[in-house]
Amino acid sequence: MDAMDVLEEDLIAEAVSAIETEVETYVGTHKLTSLIIPFLVTLILIIIGGYLMKKHSLITSNKRSFVICGLQGSGKTNLFHLLTNGKLPILTVSTLEPKSGDLLLNEEFTNHKTFQDIEIIDFPANSKLKNLYLLPYFHDKINEIQGIIYMIDSSNFDTKSCHQVAEDLFEIMNITEGKPNGIDFMIFANKNDLFTSKKTNKIKEMLESEIGKIHQLKLRSLNNVEDTDDDKDNLDIATKDGKFQFQLLDGNVDFAEGNIFKDKYSKIMDWLYEKIVN
Repeated sequence: MDAMDVLEEDLIAEAVSAIETEVETYVGTHKLTSLIIPFLVTLILIIIGGYLMKKHSLITSNKRSFVICGLQGSGKTNLFHLLTNGKLPILTVSTLEPKSGDLLLNEEFTNHKTFQDIEIIDFPANSKLKNLYLLPYFHDKINEIQGIIYMIDSSNFDTKSCHQVAEDLFEIMNITEGKPNGIDFMIFANKNDLFTSKKTNKIKEMLESEIGKIHQLKLRSLNNVEDTDDDKDNLDIATKDGKFQFQLLDGNVDFAEGNIFKDKYSKIMDWLYEKIVN
């Protein structure tokens, strides 16, 4: 039984206890027949069960999934709307829980069986919510994930944001590289046409350097403690002569640039279709 199952059972148990107490109080006050109690409890449990099933449906989905993640302000939620609705939302707010939707296909692919049941999932960027939703999803559904799109705001990519992205990718890739052949990534440099934007080759260079530093620190800390499954190092294969390199990972890592706010995201669509076919 995993942590999500335990959480659901605890929620249901608490709900049942509260419901029974309230119903007994109500019955005692209004002198209703005891036959009403099981009916009311059953009805409310159905409502609670429906809510929990909807809330955690991402964990039980059988569709082939592509995950969108990234830092706040990178444009990931806007990309989610483009890929599922074909247009940008009028207003976006920070994502507080995962959102899923079917990939909106070009007309030429709509009747092809290969392209059916493709799900796009947008995960919250907040670090606490990431630990609540994103990392457990990777652990539980590693075999259903077809690819990961990691969004970067290239117009605001400095040393601080590079470190944040590197920590994110290190944590995610340490999970995905535990799968045979890994999982493919598309690292998309959004807003690349702005004056302050960094090009993908520079972003790649900065990230490899920063992930390498994080990896070395991780190794030093592991040498001082007893190894556990959670501490398993799956990125060692991507380190050569002390330097981390994306090209050495089992999963392919592609870099692309564009601006989703100006309808320049065809490289993402091409990558998605390629991964679906292959």
